[in-house]
Amino acid sequence: MKIKWYPGNTFAEHLIPAPKPAKLYMPDWYKSMHPFQTQRPRSNGHGTANTTAKSCVPLMESFTMGYIQETWCDIFVKITKTGVPQLTFDPPNGTIGEILDVRGHHNEREREKFLIPNEFHQIEYIWKSPWWGQTPKGWSMIYTHPFNRQDLPFQSFTGIVESDTFWGSGNYPFFLKKDFEGIIPAGTPMYQMIPVKRDSWQGESMPFDEIEATRMEYNIKRFFYGGYKKLHWVKKDYS
Repeated sequence: MKIKWYPGNTFAEHLIPAPKPAKLYMPDWYKSMHPFQTQRPRSNGHGTANTTAKSCVPLMESFTMGYIQETWCDIFVKITKTGVPQLTFDPPNGTIGEILDVRGHHNEREREKFLIPNEFHQIEYIWKSPWWGQTPKGWSMIYTHPFNRQDLPFQSFTGIVESDTFWGSGNYPFFLKKDFEGIIPAGTPMYQMIPVKRDSWQGESMPFDEIEATRMEYNIKRFFYGGYKKLHWVKKDYS
């Protein structure tokens, strides 16, 4: 399977980094976290180890799924006396390499329908997307805020693009946190892109199977730690 990344212009082709595997953007706070509450594994009193979130494979995998588009220049955020953020960057606004903009709503009534959480400035910003991916036939692309990156000073939207037939450049909305002032450095993950296969699904409620539930729980708990990873996890590769 292959994703082809297309630049939006020659500036992007030669100067802006194309999306890279998400595994290259593991957050520092996660990398520095210890897998156990103590320096060495100990029992939590219930037959399993005193693990932390660092030992959670589903959490780890959320950081490594798909690809990341990073910022290609520093963005300086200053809060003015009126409380409105002022965002500056180089290349400056109006050049071919601009990284973001503000989306204007047609009227106040329309803006009010666009709900923005209180912890963010009530302004809809947009990332300028320099690269778009073309996926194989039958595959779409999820564009979303980098998974579990609440430490970032912004919140990007989530959307799905039929990227096998459309891979043109576009605008990507995001909000800016009110409590942030400073620099968003170049190389910061802007959004995460994950290919998904289009298919039809039908949900079905099943009766509780006590034997199967007990078997699954037993198989994992017979390991002091890491049972899920040893028995169920399938490594995915994005390069």
